[in-house]
Amino acid sequence: MANQARRYLAGVTAELMNGIPAPGESIPVGEINATLARELASVRLGVIVVRSMSAIMSQIACGHEREALAGGRTILEGLIRCRQVADDKSGEIARKLLLGRKPGTLKAAAQRYGDDTDVELLSRFSHADLLSLVVLETRREGGFEADIEVLPKRGNVSPVFQLYSAAYTATAVSAVLAEIFEVIVEVPAFLSGQLRHFREHPLPDGL
Repeated sequence: MANQARRYLAGVTAELMNGIPAPGESIPVGEINATLARELASVRLGVIVVRSMSAIMSQIACGHEREALAGGRTILEGLIRCRQVADDKSGEIARKLLLGRKPGTLKAAAQRYGDDTDVELLSRFSHADLLSLVVLETRREGGFEADIEVLPKRGNVSPVFQLYSAAYTATAVSAVLAEIFEVIVEVPAFLSGQLRHFREHPLPDGL
């Protein structure tokens, strides 16, 4: 499901990117009109999400599930920034993103467009936060000391839920892209059916 969502979003971003008319001459980012700025910024965010999904899938396949959580933060940020671009009709947020500047803090944006607790949790795994190693600890007898696994280890960090979340986020990004470009995108039947199934039958903890 995650792989199909990744391929689907890759196709959407490629199709939309190819439809953006090439300017006749070089234009400074600060002078790009709002429509073009929003389109350019959003498809690039879509590319970041696609590439991050590829990295997540590769890391999970190799057993580096804890490290894959950093990619989860990246794709969540991609969705949140896409929503910011969609809501800002002036194109100013898009221009800032194209210039490599942050349009405000991610936490503030997450409070408006999502759950900032998700951002805070995933951020631990994106930095050298020592608390993020708790998921790899095995308590010794007595519970006072812990062994920390340095080799790949499977099953400790809910890899199935990571993949489900990635698939859900990719589909959400495609919907925001459709809004920005004012087009209709059709989610593949298998993907939409699977997302609907897991929404109605949530995954158990620990998978």
